[in-house]
Amino acid sequence: MSVIDMIKTSLKYDEDMLRKITKLRVNSQEQTLTLKIENGKKYYYIKKRGESKPTYVKPDKMGEVNRIRRARFIEESKAVINNNIKLQKEFIDKYVPTDFASLNARLPKAYRYYEGEAAPTHKKNVTQSQNPYKREELIHRTSFGLYVRSKTEVMISEILETAGLEYYYERPLELTDEKGDKKTIYPDFTIVLGKECIMYWEHKGMYGDEKYFEHDQRKMQLYYRSGIYEPKNLIVTMDGPDGSIDIERIKMIVYGLLLPLRASMENGDCIIKKIF
Repeated sequence: MSVIDMIKTSLKYDEDMLRKITKLRVNSQEQTLTLKIENGKKYYYIKKRGESKPTYVKPDKMGEVNRIRRARFIEESKAVINNNIKLQKEFIDKYVPTDFASLNARLPKAYRYYEGEAAPTHKKNVTQSQNPYKREELIHRTSFGLYVRSKTEVMISEILETAGLEYYYERPLELTDEKGDKKTIYPDFTIVLGKECIMYWEHKGMYGDEKYFEHDQRKMQLYYRSGIYEPKNLIVTMDGPDGSIDIERIKMIVYGLLLPLRASMENGDCIIKKIF
């Protein structure tokens, strides 16, 4: 899934949400709320249009306060979503993919490369999955050429790539089971934040499948016995029961957790240690 596809998915979600919010019935009467806090207690006042002074709201009349707050929340939501829709549409209109064909098409005719001519490349070398299990399922291609098993993994890969993080998809990791035997597993994502700073990311997309669930539990037990667990050095995400994907949550993990951890590593303060 490309960046544009991701933005279009987000845009559709926002447009659907705006339609739902617009249908909500809200009292349009102009009223404003005022809050005063004295000795830890909250006192609400309502000022209606045309009145010179606000009126104190008694505790048994808090329903009126909630109604006004709800109306304001809905109006604020509509404003934010409308702005987000505008920005996303502008992005879709102006964004230019960095693949060879898109960039080549922007050049004047004399500067373009034509069919049969050798063309330059600046694409990085992509390390593909090293997991031998059901390789025929590696059918989803990212914008930079990595093949993964699910659309959500495409999104995670694209966001990690955009953030500039060093990571590997399904790279082998040798762990020890309860009998002391060596077992090789393939984390969905191995994220290298520094020389001795590694996070592992597992995304679960078939949790309702019994065989998948049992295999996953064995894998999680191996992680735990080897000192890999949440929130220390393991990230776990999953699709919803209906197959839904929370893109914003994934972005929060990348930009709110992983990038700050990498920054701490650059300052020599990373608390995560590499698992040998």
